[in-house]
Amino acid sequence: MRYADDAVILCRTETDAKEALRRLHIIMERLGVKLHPTKTRLVNLKEGNDGFDFLGFHHRKLESWRYGRWYLQRWPGRKAMKAVREKIRAITATPQGLQRSLKEVIAVVNPVLRGWGNYFRVGNSSRHFQLIDMYVLERLCLFLSKKHGKSGRGWGQRWRHIKFRTEGLHRLVGTIRRHN
Repeated sequence: MRYADDAVILCRTETDAKEALRRLHIIMERLGVKLHPTKTRLVNLKEGNDGFDFLGFHHRKLESWRYGRWYLQRWPGRKAMKAVREKIRAITATPQGLQRSLKEVIAVVNPVLRGWGNYFRVGNSSRHFQLIDMYVLERLCLFLSKKHGKSGRGWGQRWRHIKFRTEGLHRLVGTIRRHN
């Protein structure tokens, strides 16, 4: 048996959307499945609301400053951003991790960045990728500060661009793929 627990139905008008939701309720009722009342909602993307989250992405319709047309854009949602930050923090903040070298820590961080980046690289994620790159650099600076018995974020700053790149740190910026 297969399960689908997430779905998005796109309609041109509000009337069509209400009819689709009504039919969906009927179909699900016949199958003995109930729709989650707080997760099931109608969203009008034309009225410039906050959009919706689906499969880790936040979807929102925005007007192009260049062409004046509206486009549906997507980028990593809040939960996805929080989850990757927590993974990076868990890798760089463990007390036993201070016995590792910088190269070893980067070797553990890189697969996390690559996997997360490969999933979210399709869309409009460049700003969010830049935020995660900056967060990783900050966490590595804190790691170096603690490892060498120094205090604060500033001590590791001198290593930021030289050491991290030579040690093979994967950067998310520049890995975005535009979809057609």
